[in-house]
Amino acid sequence: MKRKGSRVEYAQERNREIFILFRKIHSEGGLSRTEVCRRVANSPASRFWVSEERATYVISAMNSGRPLPRMHENREAMFGEIFRRFKIEQGLNPRRKISEIVGEIIHQRAPRFYLTTGSVGIFYHLHCKLQRRERKVDFTN
Repeated sequence: MKRKGSRVEYAQERNREIFILFRKIHSEGGLSRTEVCRRVANSPASRFWVSEERATYVISAMNSGRPLPRMHENREAMFGEIFRRFKIEQGLNPRRKISEIVGEIIHQRAPRFYLTTGSVGIFYHLHCKLQRRERKVDFTN
């Protein structure tokens, strides 16, 4: 489980992907901000936005039948899809390590972002805020 104050190493990359998709969908016009966020959340993602360590831990637990900590519906669905792909790959290559298989899977295209509409809006605004801050940096000194 992610701990309060922990930093996600891929956050900027994920937020940039959300930002680009948000702008693309919003440019179609006639959609509310909530509807744009909903469409972004349900759009395919370039990868599964979870760390290799966390995914390996969860998939190992699922594979051995251990109970998982409570998880939001979207996270549970994401790990369910990763586990489905894992079982297929493990069947084809039973000698491969769990971490190898999981590391490969999380970098495959994901069918959606597995985020709530609200989370998409927050990540979009965080990316905008970061972009504004970077533009204000004075490199003359």
